[in-house]
Amino acid sequence: MEVIYITGALMIGLIVFAIGYKFYQVHKAANWLQTNGKVISAKAVSRRLRTAQTRFGAEKGGDEQIRNFADIRYEYRVNGKRYTGQRVGIGEDLGDHDVAGTLGRYPRGCSVTVYYNPAAPSEAVLERDAPEGVWRTMIIFLLVLVALAVGGGMGFDKLATSLETKLSDPARAVPVAACLGLAAFLMLMGEALRRQVRDAQAWPITEGHIESAIVDKFMSLEHNPHHSTISMRWQRLFRPDVVYRYTVANVEYRGTRISLGGRVYATFDAFARQRIRPYRPGDRVTVHYDPANPALALLETRAYGGWVPWVLALLLVLAAGMIALR
Repeated sequence: MEVIYITGALMIGLIVFAIGYKFYQVHKAANWLQTNGKVISAKAVSRRLRTAQTRFGAEKGGDEQIRNFADIRYEYRVNGKRYTGQRVGIGEDLGDHDVAGTLGRYPRGCSVTVYYNPAAPSEAVLERDAPEGVWRTMIIFLLVLVALAVGGGMGFDKLATSLETKLSDPARAVPVAACLGLAAFLMLMGEALRRQVRDAQAWPITEGHIESAIVDKFMSLEHNPHHSTISMRWQRLFRPDVVYRYTVANVEYRGTRISLGGRVYATFDAFARQRIRPYRPGDRVTVHYDPANPALALLETRAYGGWVPWVLALLLVLAAGMIALR
């Protein structure tokens, strides 16, 4: 029970910190001065970088992910000195967000208002306000997280208390409730994935070309299961890495997502080789892209391994039954 509240509190704390830091950045930039500038370059670029979806502990930047960015470069003058900048908004650009919209707002050669830090004129942005709706979205997300943490904890308490009066051995109530709670969580994940597949099947399509299709191998720092104490070891992992190019509204993107679902890893390369087999460099492919954000795309509108949450949920329900009847 305490684990649920502790985990929820940590997540809520991180969200509150992120909101506070974002507010600090916006407040700080509100006092920046402004000057006239000119966009000297505007294009879509893609970069390999580490993200929240990549493997934790991968050695030397292994298991990176390709993301698309609007690369806007502009020049401006402060006290007669020329500066160049490329930051559009406050905060870090994580990629795959409003690439076409940003390129449309800042085409090459257009005049822009540049906001710069008077204490360090080389630090500048084109947009010093937070994106529209960002505060509302953050607050709603925080409230939903609080509701889930509190509701989940209270629900678990009530379920365990109810089971204590129904089981022959009240001590089994907690493990049975834990199994049922995890099963419910996995079913929610499975349903969310099913809805994502349904939505993706309605996405528009465009023609793309396979740029590369390889088995990505890297060393990752993993828990050593052969030691009873906490121990880590380097382990070689494999995953499919397919890169394709496609164009939407005259903006070229690069994508790596084959299908929906999480990134899958294996300690042997047979799985990864089988996954990339349908895709060869130079092949034409059909790319399904999100009309609200064309930087997000898929080659297959299905969830690879989408059955896994349902099977695990069923196994947990069976385990709960076995514990209750034992």
